[in-house]
Parts: sequence; C-alpha cells; structure tokens
Amino acid sequence: MPSSDRSTGRRTGFLGLYTLSLLQREPLCGAQISKRIRERTKGAWSVSPGAMYPVLQDLLHEGYCERHRRGREWVYALTPLGHRRLRLSRRRSDKWRERFQNIGPLLLDMQPPEARARFVRDRAEQIVGWALETLDQDELWPDPAERQRTRRALATVLLRRARELRSPRGRAARPR
Repeated sequence: MPSSDRSTGRRTGFLGLYTLSLLQREPLCGAQISKRIRERTKGAWSVSPGAMYPVLQDLLHEGYCERHRRGREWVYALTPLGHRRLRLSRRRSDKWRERFQNIGPLLLDMQPPEARARFVRDRAEQIVGWALETLDQDELWPDPAERQRTRRALATVLLRRARELRSPRGRAARPR
C-alpha cells in the first residue's frame, strides 16, 4: 500500500522510492523508468504511464527530483533532497530487513508438504539469479574491487554448499 507524505497528502510508496534509486544512477524519462522495471522483473510488473507519471509529479512536487527537456521528452534527475530521502529510506529498509530476515522458514512452513521442494528450488534459483544479474550490471558497482569481492564471496558460498549437498551425509556434513 502506498505511503502518504503527511505534509502534502501525496502518495509515493514503493514505486516512488524505486524511481528515486533509478534516478540516482542517471537522469531518465518516465518510459525508461517503466522499461527498467519491466526488464528487472522479467515482465512480472509493467508500470503504465497512468501509474508512472503521477508518481513522477509527486516526486517533483516534493522536491525529490527535477525535470528538464531532452528533445521531445521530459527527463527526471535526482535533487539533493531526493538523495537525502533515498538514504533515509535505505536506513529504514535495513531495519526492516534485519527484523524480517528470518521469515523464510515461516514461508516454507506455509507451503503444503508436496510443494515445499519446488518452493525451495524456485526461491534458490530466483535469489542466485538476482545475485548474478546484479553482478552483471556495471552501473550498480562503482567500485570494481567491491564487485570482485562480492563475486568471489558468492562463488565460495555456492561451491561450499554444493560440496555439502553432494556429501553422503548432506546437511549433517556442514561444519558448525
């Protein structure tokens, strides 16, 4: 459900925050933002102009972004206030993630027994896929050394877990 900014009564919600994170990387027009969301979600979420442009108008009104003409289109860029709003949002999301990081077992418990293996396999493939896609996006890694460290850490974890799964004792072989 979208959140409201009490001072203006306008809605920004998740779409607004995600838009700010995209604008942090580079100025974009509304169609480019919608396209990036569609691509990143593999078409699962397609943001229509009817949803995108009111959010952009709200972000403009709140001072989080500014716009200028580039040819025939309006291009939106993050303002210093938008950078500050994004930092605040990230701190809050870090707190939420810490609170709910252990929710996975509860989601698994909610699955019928016959669907648990598929659920685990699908989530594992999804999470590893996200990690690999993120490592392939140059604009997300301004520090190449950090990108390489993350790549190595992911490879180390995946190889170690694969060895554990192949061992005769499976999970029991995992060092504690």
